[in-house]
Amino acid sequence: MKSSQAGQTLGKRLLRILGNAGGYLLGLAILGVLGVLGSETVRTMPDHAIVLVDTQAHVYHGIPNADVCGDESMSLMTAREARDLGYEPCPRCREDGLFAGRTCSAIRALAEDYLRFPRGRERWNDDGTWNW
Repeated sequence: MKSSQAGQTLGKRLLRILGNAGGYLLGLAILGVLGVLGSETVRTMPDHAIVLVDTQAHVYHGIPNADVCGDESMSLMTAREARDLGYEPCPRCREDGLFAGRTCSAIRALAEDYLRFPRGRERWNDDGTWNW
């Protein structure tokens, strides 16, 4: 009879330990999901965004910095075309954050992408022009 009681006690202890471990694992999983969903995402410049290309310096500029970085000899093209031709982003425009769009939470980004949640104001219009 004692061995039967010992087996039941051991079984209860084992279930309690496994139950606690499962609770800890579930808690860690929930924290991980919340951490990812609470993080910020940055929208990158779309390929069709219009940029100014400096053929001499072999860089492209954001339109809002045209008066600072640009001159009359530059030409317009899409960001994809500029990258395909080997042009690099202007370091100053990059530092000014011109090649990154708005930031939002990962939850909002998912809602906008998959649930047709209204989008916030983007830096670029659908036709590639800058929304300044």
